[in-house]
Amino acid sequence: MSYDLTDDEKDKIDKAYAAIMAAFGRYKQTLEVNDVMMQPGLLLCAVTSWILDEERHAAFHPCNNIKRYKRASYFAYWFTRIKPIQVLSVDRQPRTHMVLINEKFAIFIVYSLLGISGRGVVPSDFSEEMLYVLRYRDSSPESLFTTMNLLEISAQSGELRKAYTKKQTATT
Repeated sequence: MSYDLTDDEKDKIDKAYAAIMAAFGRYKQTLEVNDVMMQPGLLLCAVTSWILDEERHAAFHPCNNIKRYKRASYFAYWFTRIKPIQVLSVDRQPRTHMVLINEKFAIFIVYSLLGISGRGVVPSDFSEEMLYVLRYRDSSPESLFTTMNLLEISAQSGELRKAYTKKQTATT
């Protein structure tokens, strides 16, 4: 893969790459296993595609700063498409969290990009639905825009938790 990058694009890619690697280090400490690694070449490909998509979007839709939900959508799309986290060993009974590790880490970063922090802000049902979409549905960054925008707005207002609490109550 060869790109004719500007110095600004190179700088953005370097910063994003370093931030994702640092976040993966923190994320990996929360796992019950150590037999996973971030493949640097695949991560560089995912980050480069992510940043260049943002640059193309900004060029086509002139704006000073790309909205956070769009950044999160581009990241989730490219990261889960390229899957830079590699599982080094597989048990005969694969653990679900290992099969979905790229999608789970993508959601971890999405929450960070959207400024969502703390357990309980996003109901586990919603996270499970996002895992399903990222893993099994043919999505594009644009198809994720609405979901990420609503996630950001509703998580910040507390409405997401209320909506899922009502959904649980209605189904029981």
